[in-house]
Amino acid sequence: MEETSLLTTEGYLKLLKTAQASIISELEACFRYQVELVEKTLRAEGPGENSAAASVPQVRIEDIAVLDRLENASKDFSKTIKEQLGEVVYRHFQIDAGFLYQLGIGETIRAFVPVSAKICQRALSDFLSGANNGDDFRICLKAGADVNGLFEGQTALIRAVCGDNREAVEMILANGGDLEVKAGNDIVVSGDDEELVAGDTALMAACQTSRWGMIEFLVAEGANVNEAAADGKKALQIACEVADEVLDQNRDPAVRSSISRALKALLEKTSAVANLKIYPQEDWPESLVHFFPFHEFEELLRLSLSRGVDVNELDGNGSTALMIAVDKARPEYVQILVDNGANVNERYEGKALVHLAIPQGARLSNPRMQEQNFISSVQAVLEILINAGADVNAKTDEWGSRRTRQTALHLAVEWGVTDVVRFLVERGADLQIWDHYGRNPYVLAWRFKRNLDILRLLGHLIDAPGLSVN
Repeated sequence: MEETSLLTTEGYLKLLKTAQASIISELEACFRYQVELVEKTLRAEGPGENSAAASVPQVRIEDIAVLDRLENASKDFSKTIKEQLGEVVYRHFQIDAGFLYQLGIGETIRAFVPVSAKICQRALSDFLSGANNGDDFRICLKAGADVNGLFEGQTALIRAVCGDNREAVEMILANGGDLEVKAGNDIVVSGDDEELVAGDTALMAACQTSRWGMIEFLVAEGANVNEAAADGKKALQIACEVADEVLDQNRDPAVRSSISRALKALLEKTSAVANLKIYPQEDWPESLVHFFPFHEFEELLRLSLSRGVDVNELDGNGSTALMIAVDKARPEYVQILVDNGANVNERYEGKALVHLAIPQGARLSNPRMQEQNFISSVQAVLEILINAGADVNAKTDEWGSRRTRQTALHLAVEWGVTDVVRFLVERGADLQIWDHYGRNPYVLAWRFKRNLDILRLLGHLIDAPGLSVN
């Protein structure tokens, strides 16, 4: 058709009605001819000679399936017509039909003025981007928009969630938005929704895109937290993995607080949390009791323990949550884990927990290792472990090429922190245990030229050759 832009309204409507008549006529003629052909064919075939029900001719299963396909084709064709003509309606529909809804005829309007998912979401996108105040989108909703249909693989609700627009989300839900419709395989992502994947619900989309406040809202609205994504993960797992990356980059207390509230909302509703595995930025899996103390979420740690997560479970690297808390010198989390049954005599790569508590090797060059706050935390961790039954004189096992066979006191001497050496001596550390190289703590202190206080604590000042105490 040429020069369509010059058509008058009457000319356009005339062509539209001509197209209507042509399509209906062609469909009717085609359908009538094909039905007559099928009828003649089936009647001519007649019953088979050996049929047990010769008097009752039957069609095949495949023939019955054709009826379903025809019905689906009819629905698809109807949807196409609504979408194409709906675009025309949308371009010229300028009135606010709100007063008609107040008169109680809103559903009648919906029946006669359908708005496709495509049109609805284009209006929504304009609202989300700030191109307008959302009046066009509101008109679409009032006119009966298909809010649960997919456009570019997304529902209107998923798009609004990714745009983090609470007002739009509430409007969609109030107009029949389904919380559980999933993103399609033909999803088109960019900007706010770039993390979205096929099979995501609105709640999963909120988790993927770090919409922490939206997560709380959707859970409160009844979103299914136990629905599995395409990779089998629940919303809580997705949220934890996204939070791990966010917290690594952003230490803003407000962000931490919003993440904590969102994770709590998910944790309280999610079933079978004891079996959930989180895959943070490291490659190995871990449980919730590993994840929460690592990120210092005390309330969530306590909640996960109350939900039955095993306090002694190993992560993919062979560590318990207690080992991680000890290594990071976090006495408050060590205490929580110990109080909930964590094994204080577990070993990691040949080291007991009292060894893991004391910085070693390359860590000794870190200035933080000499800060008083850190030293006090290490001492507090050691005290909790020893009070809970950890062996203060446990030796490191042979592990690979490492054959030191040292106690915590040996390691404290190498660290050179007098307060920790004193604490271990006071708690019964044996001064005469020799390591693999024949060194007791005093010999080690002498070799590393530790201060007089440490030497005095180890009880060998008088015998120290060439040493003056004055």
